[in-house]
Amino acid sequence: MLKKVDVRVSKQISKNLEEELIQLEDRKKGLIKEIDDLDNRKDWIDWVGRYGDDIKTQFKKVDGPLLEGIIEQIVVTPTFDENRDGKEVQVGHRFNVQFKLPIVDDKVVYKDGSNKTKGYNVVDGVNHLETDELRISKGGRPKKKGN
Repeated sequence: MLKKVDVRVSKQISKNLEEELIQLEDRKKGLIKEIDDLDNRKDWIDWVGRYGDDIKTQFKKVDGPLLEGIIEQIVVTPTFDENRDGKEVQVGHRFNVQFKLPIVDDKVVYKDGSNKTKGYNVVDGVNHLETDELRISKGGRPKKKGN
């Protein structure tokens, strides 16, 4: 079809079609991102549905299947300090818990706080939590208070 048309006209048509293709590809990328965002929201809602009911009861006795559904991995790092003899010894641990979903500090933000039926947005948190140092009990007599 382009061979039958003047060269200038065919170049302009070709340029217009390429621009249209670029716009459609950009729109496609935007729609794919929107679908991914909706999938993430669905994952969050699935988490609430699976673990939200009676969560206090579930966490009184934590078992393997419950942890497998929430946690990707736990990294334990020892912490060290010098003892009274100047020798470096292990004094505790730090834990880095990697969750499967970004549930740490996630939240629901209502579009209208006074009318929750207007909908909400789920704000993702992060998928990891690092603890402060958990000291190892040395046993023995505790330190006197006030000294």
